[in-house]
Amino acid sequence: MGNLSEVEPGTNIRVRFQGHEDIADGVYDAQVDFVFDDHLMVWVAAGNEDGFAVAVMKVDEEGVWCWSKRPTT
Repeated sequence: MGNLSEVEPGTNIRVRFQGHEDIADGVYDAQVDFVFDDHLMVWVAAGNEDGFAVAVMKVDEEGVWCWSKRPTT
């Protein structure tokens, strides 16, 4: 599942975080909430009941979606 068009809401995926201010670096389970033309909006529980939503756009060669900060200008 390496393409946005192959993903549907409710799909469980893995997301790699690096440098996020609210979660330690690592790979976490997530569930896809919304699929857009250029990104997925996913819910990450990350071991606590609150969780949070993030956008992911790219998947690596291992099939793990990667979170990254969007440039701010």
